[in-house]
Amino acid sequence: MARIAITGIGMADSLGSNPHECWANFVSDEPHEPESCRDPHPALADIKCFYADHEWDKPTDVVLPIPTGTYAGLYKANKMAIHTTQQALKLIPHSNNVGVIYSNLSAEGPTKLKYAQWLQGQGRRIKPKQQLQHLQSYASGLISKHWDFNGASLTQGAACATSLYNIDYAIKLLEDDDYDYCVVGAAEEPTDSWYLSYFASLGAIGTHSAPFDKNRDGFIMGEGSATIVIETEEKALARGAKIYGWLHYVGKSNDGAASNQTSPDPEGTGIKLAMQRAMRNTVFDKNQLAFVSAHATSTPAGDDAEYYAAQELFPEVPVVSFKSKLGHTMGSCGVLEVCYTVLALQNNIIPANYNIKDCDHSHVPTTINPTNKNFALKNSLAFGGKNASVLIERGPDQWN
Repeated sequence: MARIAITGIGMADSLGSNPHECWANFVSDEPHEPESCRDPHPALADIKCFYADHEWDKPTDVVLPIPTGTYAGLYKANKMAIHTTQQALKLIPHSNNVGVIYSNLSAEGPTKLKYAQWLQGQGRRIKPKQQLQHLQSYASGLISKHWDFNGASLTQGAACATSLYNIDYAIKLLEDDDYDYCVVGAAEEPTDSWYLSYFASLGAIGTHSAPFDKNRDGFIMGEGSATIVIETEEKALARGAKIYGWLHYVGKSNDGAASNQTSPDPEGTGIKLAMQRAMRNTVFDKNQLAFVSAHATSTPAGDDAEYYAAQELFPEVPVVSFKSKLGHTMGSCGVLEVCYTVLALQNNIIPANYNIKDCDHSHVPTTINPTNKNFALKNSLAFGGKNASVLIERGPDQWN
C-alpha cells in the first residue's frame, strides 16, 4: 500500500481552538488544570473536567455558510466538528467527490437527558432539529451537507478507539472508491451528567490526569475535536499539496478473551498485535521510531500494560501520553492525538508527560527532548478489548 497523505489538520480542545494554540499550550511549561464539574447534579460535585471554552457561539466562515439559526442550535460538539473541519479544509480545493467518516459518541447524552425530563413531565418537548442531534452520525451528515460532499458519509463506533477505526475505513474508501480526498474526525463533549455519572459509577474517573504516575487513580474527562483531510500519495503529489504527515497501516486487534470489559490484557497481547500489524509491509527501520504516542488514560491497569507492551517491541523508545494535559476526549482522542503526534514530528521533538511526580518507568519522559527521527506510533485502546495503532511518518511541510 502506498502512503496516505495528511493534507489538512483542524484541532480544538481545552488547550486551544486551532493547531497553533493547541500545540503552543501543550509544550508550554504553564500548568493546565481541570476545573470543577459544571453540571449541578450533586453526585458530580467532586468530579473535574477539561472544558473546551472558545467562541463556539459565533458562526464560522465556512465554505458553504451554515445558516445562523442552524448553527446556533448545534450542541458544542457539533460546533467543534464544523470548526475543525473548516480549519482542515483551509488549503484544500473543493470537490464533491469526497467521503466523510466522522463520529460523536457523546452526542446522545444531552438529548437523552432533556428527553427523559420531558417524559417525566419536566421541561418542554425537544424541537425535532435538536432531537436529531442525539444521532452519533449527525456530524458526518452535517459536514457532507454543508460542504456538498457526495461520497460516503457515515460514523463508526469502537469506543475510545473509534477515530483510529475511522481513519482505517477512510483509507479503504480512498483505495476502493477513488475519492479525491476524505474528511475524517470526531468531536466529543462528554461532560454532561449522563456521561460523567456513567463512568463515575464504573470507578473510571480520577482526581487528576497523570498517566504513568504511581498515584494515578483514573482519567479526567476532556472535551475536544479533530479533523484531518487525507488523500492518496499519488493525488497529493499530483496537485502539489502541502503534506503534513504520512499515514501507513492501521493495525487492529482484540484481546477481549484475555481481559475484562473495561481493562486490557495485563500482558498487552492485543496492543502488541495491533502495533505489529501497523508496521506490516512497510519499509520501516525501528531505529527511526521517535516515540510511541500512547493511549494511556491515567488508569492503574491500562497504562502499565501498554507501557510494557511498547517496551517489549521497542526497547528504550520513549512513551508519551498527550492525555496528561488534555484529559480523555473519548471517541475523538485517537484522531486528536494523531494531530499532536504529527506536530511533534514536524517540530523535531519528543513531547513530555506532564503531572508526573512518582514513576517507576524509565522511558516516560517528563521534559521535552529533541529528535531527528521520522516515525511515531499512535495507539488507541477501548472497552471490550478493542485495540488500534497507526504508524505515522513526518511529512515535508509545516501546518500553517
